Amino acid sequence: MTKPIVPLTPCIEGEPVKALLKKMNSEIKPFYVRCQPNQLRVENECFPLVDQYVQEHGGERINGWSLWEQPNLFIEAEFHAIWKSQEGDYLDLNYRPNKTENILFLPQLDLIYEGFQRNNIRLPLTNNRNVHDFLKVKDYEYEFNNRGNRKLVHGEVHITDPLELREYENLMHALFILGLELNKLIKPLTNYDPCICGSGKKAKWCHKI
Repeated sequence: MTKPIVPLTPCIEGEPVKALLKKMNSEIKPFYVRCQPNQLRVENECFPLVDQYVQEHGGERINGWSLWEQPNLFIEAEFHAIWKSQEGDYLDLNYRPNKTENILFLPQLDLIYEGFQRNNIRLPLTNNRNVHDFLKVKDYEYEFNNRGNRKLVHGEVHITDPLELREYENLMHALFILGLELNKLIKPLTNYDPCICGSGKKAKWCHKI
């Protein structure tokens, strides 16, 4: 088994964030949002979660991207939604298996949720071939999981077609092998990397390593 590759909340002033914003052609400044996960333990269903919270507490849903970084390997933007109160406070309601204090959120007001997820926007931070291949296979995984009628399916995808089942097995095998290679590249974090608590601060000024 490979260790799960769990990106961290990036440092807002870091060069990887600036490079990703440039790739996204965004001039909007991201900001940190405090995490207050719902108690339903529903992962990656932020849009219906926020809509339900709006019905119960007022406020509005803000669409955009949460930014995540695997230091020295890659940074990515994940299609996401947060809650904004009538007073202008923000909350991230999404449950995650790995506890984090804050997410780094980039709002994009013209971004519409149409009932399906969008692919992550990914940027390698190294020339290592395995990292580039891993990100390409993650793009392939998104395309496969959202192919045809599966685009509007939430939760676990059930595959019955023998050819697609074989394709899926090959896809998972490729991710497994590349995951092994990436785990070899993950270096121990230093005090100048994002803190593992998810504060968005460098560890030096947070939970020192």
